[in-house]
Amino acid sequence: MEATFSDAITEPFIVKEETIRNVHKILFDDFDTIKFSADCIDNTVRSFDEINELLSYHNTKGCRIIELHVEARKMKGNAYYSASVAWKVEKNNESARLRIRINGHEDVVMKLKSKLGTIQESTKPWYSSISKFEENQLFRLLILICIIFASAVAINISYPGTFYEIDRKSTEPVMQHQLWELIVVLIPLSILFGIILNFVFRCIILPVKRMIFPYGVILIGEERDRDKRTGQLRLYFLGALATTILGLLVKFVA
Repeated sequence: MEATFSDAITEPFIVKEETIRNVHKILFDDFDTIKFSADCIDNTVRSFDEINELLSYHNTKGCRIIELHVEARKMKGNAYYSASVAWKVEKNNESARLRIRINGHEDVVMKLKSKLGTIQESTKPWYSSISKFEENQLFRLLILICIIFASAVAINISYPGTFYEIDRKSTEPVMQHQLWELIVVLIPLSILFGIILNFVFRCIILPVKRMIFPYGVILIGEERDRDKRTGQLRLYFLGALATTILGLLVKFVA
């Protein structure tokens, strides 16, 4: 019985030399020919006949790999069997995808499906949850923070002393302030903070997030050095963030 299996998984990944060799080893036993190809950022597709030829590719920044294909073929009589594994990093590292397709005898398809199914989990980076934090989720969170902050400022303007101590003798009783005064202050502040936050979000936060917590990385050639530098930057960022949060907690608790 013939069978075909196809799957596409959108998950963060780090493809290492070990990963490529494992895929090659899995496919080697059941197929006659295994070839590799790479779609690069300079709009060029580069083909490799041997795995060592692929792994020795320099992968410079201007020609770095953004999509890697491993394709296996076998002719058995009049039947044509094939299997392919591909990792693709989307533009600007917005997302990444693993695609697996197997065509052949049902027993072979089921065996390879089980073996290749472990690839995604083995390439999953420890920061995958941060990488997967979608733009719309992050944007909604920031908008909520903006509204809360604007509300706090507006309340403090309309009702002095709400969030910090002031001279009570020089302050009018809170009940004398009208609700409309609060609304008049809150609306323009929310709009202003929203415009500023949208700019910061689109131009600073998203690019930094994609750079420090990339969705997809193919560690061949010079990409290994680039990934080491990114890893150091990631640790500095997390250290600074932890220090800031700890400092704020100490300030509020003290």
